Amino acid sequence: MAGKGATLLFVSAFAFLLLTAPYAGGQITCTNARSNVAQCLGYLVGRVASPPAPCCDGVRRLNSLAGNSTRVAIRAACLCLQGDARELKALNANRISGIVSNCGVSPPFPISANITCPTA
Repeated sequence: MAGKGATLLFVSAFAFLLLTAPYAGGQITCTNARSNVAQCLGYLVGRVASPPAPCCDGVRRLNSLAGNSTRVAIRAACLCLQGDARELKALNANRISGIVSNCGVSPPFPISANITCPTA
């Protein structure tokens, strides 16, 4: 069972991805943030051994969308994922860094539970 720390780590990982995304077209929304990370859930809860290709593709799309989004939109998407993460009791905190490493995302600093959704 995942606790509060796992929820914060999950949100922190995606908040980091949102904040460090490269420029691309489109605007991030709650709906497309959810759809882009949905393929990662099996990995995050331990049903599959590694993030599937659609998960990594979704994480990369999320990065691209965030790169062209306002801070207000990024915050809204982050808060949306944060709310979703609270509902997922089976999140495995150790697997969040697995998405980063297995999907080829290179953060400039370690992801931690101290990262919060950006202010608007």
